[in-house]
Amino acid sequence: MDDFYGFGDLRPGMRVNVEGTFGDDGTIRAHAISIKDDADCDEIAATIQSVDLESRTLRLLGATLHVPEYIEIKDQDKSPIDLDELQPGMRIKTKGRMLEGLRFAPDKIKVKDVTPDAMDELEGTLTKLDAGSRSFALMGFRIWCDEDVEIEA
Repeated sequence: MDDFYGFGDLRPGMRVNVEGTFGDDGTIRAHAISIKDDADCDEIAATIQSVDLESRTLRLLGATLHVPEYIEIKDQDKSPIDLDELQPGMRIKTKGRMLEGLRFAPDKIKVKDVTPDAMDELEGTLTKLDAGSRSFALMGFRIWCDEDVEIEA
């Protein structure tokens, strides 16, 4: 069987990883989609938009992450760091659970290297597929797919 799929092969309930570009309108334009079956937590990898130390929150892709004191935060060398070391413009990857209203409950956070080709990344369960507009909902985000988006298993 071929390891590449078309948009028509996507189904609500599938677990997918989306690499793409976050737009000013709050949507994500997918560049690559991978069908997954190997994890159960939600993931976001993106650039920190803001840090509020008083409320212990971060903003990523317009989503709010509340970071309790017990959450594990690690730098690129896997050394523990504190929330006050995170700054807007830094790239992080977080695993946890997406909640209603674009709120994310992280279990852990890791600082990633900022590279010129780094894309925003989401991994979770696909919902509300709209074949007519070639879009779907993923963790509360609207994902748009061009005709040439790569979808693989």
